[in-house]
Amino acid sequence: MDTVKVKEKLLEHCINQIQIRFTKIKQTIDSIEDALKEESKNSAGKQLMEIEKLQWFTNLINIHETSDYIRLGSLVTTTNFVYFISISTGSLKIGNQEVHCIALNSPIGMELKGK
Repeated sequence: MDTVKVKEKLLEHCINQIQIRFTKIKQTIDSIEDALKEESKNSAGKQLMEIEKLQWFTNLINIHETSDYIRLGSLVTTTNFVYFISISTGSLKIGNQEVHCIALNSPIGMELKGK
């Protein structure tokens, strides 16, 4: 499978994970009754804002552009792991390869950035 196809699957995985989080948080907000503390509503609202930020951020990922350095949208193969520099959504098995979706500002992402 070529790199762009792999990146398409990985980006789709990231977007799906955001949608799952969004749905769960939205259900939580919808289920909060008037008797609950305002703090719980604020917490759920903050989580919803974070999900909306992640949705916006995935639009910045250009999987078709190639680069000589590691940046957002890069597919990085190291000695032990394969990483998709995107948002932190866990791992996805593509074929027989396990790929870890990590954020650029994660510890591993920061170590790889610009190399």
